[in-house]
Amino acid sequence: MKKTAWIIIFVLFAVMVQSAQAEPIAIRENIGDIKYEILLPEGFDENDDETKYPLILALHGKEGQIEWIIDYWYSSPATNKGYIVVCPHLTYIDVLHGENFKKMNKLLKHLRKKYNVDKKQRYLTGMSAGADTALFYAIQYPKTFNSIALVGLGINEDAFYNPYYRRGNIKNLSVFLLYGQEDEYVPPESFNKLLEELKEEGAEVEYEIMEGGHDYEMPQVMKTLEYFEKYRENTR
Repeated sequence: MKKTAWIIIFVLFAVMVQSAQAEPIAIRENIGDIKYEILLPEGFDENDDETKYPLILALHGKEGQIEWIIDYWYSSPATNKGYIVVCPHLTYIDVLHGENFKKMNKLLKHLRKKYNVDKKQRYLTGMSAGADTALFYAIQYPKTFNSIALVGLGINEDAFYNPYYRRGNIKNLSVFLLYGQEDEYVPPESFNKLLEELKEEGAEVEYEIMEGGHDYEMPQVMKTLEYFEKYRENTR
């Protein structure tokens, strides 16, 4: 086959691949005082009551990096795989976990009703302070999410010993930890303590040490999505 023909075939293949990557529908909404960003699969039909959608709830860090977190998820293949991705606006400074838990519960109820989210296919991820909220939400409500992915998180010695938390629920969690080997905010001993405690409490834990620091960028998003997809496939 002539070189020109191979070039034409390659170009046509590239066009087909690009067209297969459908653009998500990006919306900014609110329910009461809870603002959130949402990505919907292309062709989402709010009048379709039959199709149920898996959910990824992504919690931003303390600095409120909502826009760029949702941008990374926008560029990922998550919605092409059928997921709805939601990033709620939360406040962490001087706010107890319980207040954010109430917002998350209200939001989940709203998403299930309005967007037909499948309550059997829900996944939770968070960055830094958002990872902290995600972990302790999962401890309080271990049956809400199928698995959780935590990025840039460590714990102190007594993190799980607060009587407010239902520590015994940790054994019911499936957790994926991502840690940057040059993380300037979470020292290695803090991450190692988290890993050790989760394993000792009986959680199903996977982890990966990545290049870089205290980051939640495309590599972390893709690793998170791969973990959720693997977990989703194993539970079908």
